[in-house]
Amino acid sequence: MQTGMIRLRFMESKEMRERGASRKKAGSRPEKTGGESNFVVQGSILAIASIVVRIIGIAYRIPMINIIGDEGMGYYGTAFNVYNIALLLSSYSLPLAVSKMVSVRLARKQYRNSVRILRAALVYATVVGALAAAVIWFGADFFAREVFFMPYAAFALKTLAPTVWIMAYLGVFRGYYQGQGTMVPTALSQVFEQIVNAIVSVAAGSWLFNQAIKVEILRGESGSGYSNSWGAAGGTIGTGAGAFTALVFLLLLPALYLTLGLFPYPAVLTPELRVLALAGIQGAAMLLGLD
Repeated sequence: MQTGMIRLRFMESKEMRERGASRKKAGSRPEKTGGESNFVVQGSILAIASIVVRIIGIAYRIPMINIIGDEGMGYYGTAFNVYNIALLLSSYSLPLAVSKMVSVRLARKQYRNSVRILRAALVYATVVGALAAAVIWFGADFFAREVFFMPYAAFALKTLAPTVWIMAYLGVFRGYYQGQGTMVPTALSQVFEQIVNAIVSVAAGSWLFNQAIKVEILRGESGSGYSNSWGAAGGTIGTGAGAFTALVFLLLLPALYLTLGLFPYPAVLTPELRVLALAGIQGAAMLLGLD
């Protein structure tokens, strides 16, 4: 009888342990957090912005071709070949690098260190961007004449030179906001950049083309490609204007956050908001030479 009672208690104890283990196992299942859904949302925002940018890019090239012709688009494409190489060598990886370093510091709650990374990246962008811009500006005639055998492409190259410098700063600030955990500033800046690019490219290209035609007629050089090259230069001016607009938007964004009470992401409030505002103010001061 006693042996039966001991066996019964042992079986009950074993059953209770098994139930407790199963409950513990069920309770230890990782619950789905907002991290995965937020990643999908941020990726979708960036994807939608990229689609909008592509559509605008395709749309404004149609009037550009009608204005400056195939010859002008040839000068335009030649200038962009050099521009893309300079951009690739100078600042193409800046957004990703800054984003990774900033996100690590913010995850460790090292807010001041994230601002130090921003400062260091801006110094790097200043040096490398200025060097790349100088190479394009002073080497425009050499690239146009000796490399591409298209002397008139030098006009478009020189107007693109400052854009390389602007894009270096733009990459730093886009990377900083991405490190904050939000793609919205990057997406909006890309859309604004392309809208301004489209408007200014068509307007400046048309105006410069018409002005250059008058010069061609006065010189008796109609059909020489001079007017087409200046139309292409107008198109590249639009690229610089778009990049500058995006940069101004990212610099003013901290003030917008403060005014509207918006936050990059809700996990951290006051410290993150302070860092965001400080970053914009310091970045604007450095670019304006006030720091």
